[in-house]
Amino acid sequence: MRAVVCEKLGDPTLPLGSGVLRLAEDVPTPEAQPGCIKVRVTAASLNFPDALQIKGQYQVKPPLPFIPGNEVSGIVVQVGPGVQQFRPGDVVCAINQGGCFAEEVVVPAVSAWKIPGGVDVHAAAGVPIVYGTADLALRHRAGVRAGQTVLVLGASGGVGTAAVQISKVLGARVVAVTSGANKVEYLKAIGADAVVDTAVAGGQKLHKQIAAVAPKGVNIVFDPVGGAALFESLKSVAWGAQYLVIGFAAGDIPKVRMRQVLLCQVLPSSHCNLLVLRLCCCLRFNLLAHSV
Repeated sequence: MRAVVCEKLGDPTLPLGSGVLRLAEDVPTPEAQPGCIKVRVTAASLNFPDALQIKGQYQVKPPLPFIPGNEVSGIVVQVGPGVQQFRPGDVVCAINQGGCFAEEVVVPAVSAWKIPGGVDVHAAAGVPIVYGTADLALRHRAGVRAGQTVLVLGASGGVGTAAVQISKVLGARVVAVTSGANKVEYLKAIGADAVVDTAVAGGQKLHKQIAAVAPKGVNIVFDPVGGAALFESLKSVAWGAQYLVIGFAAGDIPKVRMRQVLLCQVLPSSHCNLLVLRLCCCLRFNLLAHSV
């Protein structure tokens, strides 16, 4: 079968065959093992961790060479021993530790979900990781309630988009942070109540921009960015706020002085492991079904 293979670590943006990635034509076709299903790939999503993994900067470091890709949709073509919930022909999406940038991939049955009718199969390939992460963080960790204000950093990215949409479904007011006029319009279109555009800050600090649209402070911070944005966000929280640590897209893992946390009684929380994303599939697919 054909697959994208990472042969050495490096820049993932270079064209296939001219950098660290190449399109291989002769990769052995995998067979479904006990508890697993084999999926003929319709679509595979590209997430920020995929790029980090190819560069060797992600916490999961598969041995070289490896097939990247952790999220996929397609048709079940083989069911391994012990699997009861799927059969050949089912249309599914799934997560896996690599291997999804290929014509076929074997995934654990517990990490796959049937795609409901009316949901686009290609769109479903981008659901489990970002919507699962946002759902677990907002509903299960933060317990977002109607009327609260949620601050979403990096809001126009994949997990940021999911956080905006899920927060709105839960009845929260959303303040989204992004950079650029096109992204501002996009975030308004998906439901953000207020959008902070750092591209037009004019030297104004981020916490001042946030305070202009959330003068009473925010109750929950959803942060996939890290870096300096964390410190600015801590200046924007209401008393007893919750801070959801999702990732560090800025590249800098900040060190926080606990005095800042103490002053506003902020409750920090990190996102959940991908292995429990299956808990959230119903809400995710309801969001997709209502968007098509």
